[in-house]
Amino acid sequence: MKRASWRNFFSLIRIPSISALPEHKDDMLACALRWKELLLAAGADEAIVMPSQGNPLVFAQKHVSNDAPTLLIYAHYDVMPAEPLGLWKSQPFEPEIRDGHIWARGADDDKGQAMIQVKAFEYVVKNGLLKHNVKLFSKVKKK
Repeated sequence: MKRASWRNFFSLIRIPSISALPEHKDDMLACALRWKELLLAAGADEAIVMPSQGNPLVFAQKHVSNDAPTLLIYAHYDVMPAEPLGLWKSQPFEPEIRDGHIWARGADDDKGQAMIQVKAFEYVVKNGLLKHNVKLFSKVKKK
């Protein structure tokens, strides 16, 4: 990944989007807004943050053709609480590369997977390879 991609990924990890803790409600919105920015930068025609009864939902889409099939890509942007903090060798929301791995809460489940999806989407859009309409949906998976 390019340096800017790492910065974008780490910017997501640094947001403690812990849906299980009400004190992180503002973080949940911040994370949804950051996803919106990243999806637009990746080539989505539109991206919106939608309020819900709980935490916000993120929806983006890229329209290629009315005749093209549509692909739905799903992810969730919340993470588990980081406690017990004493088990961490580094700060849970400050990404650290150690032994060839990224150590941080959400680096894998699910911000890492979602970032891979966004980067693949960006690649096919920017290289003219996209043949399907794409809808990207991210919500909160109750933890």
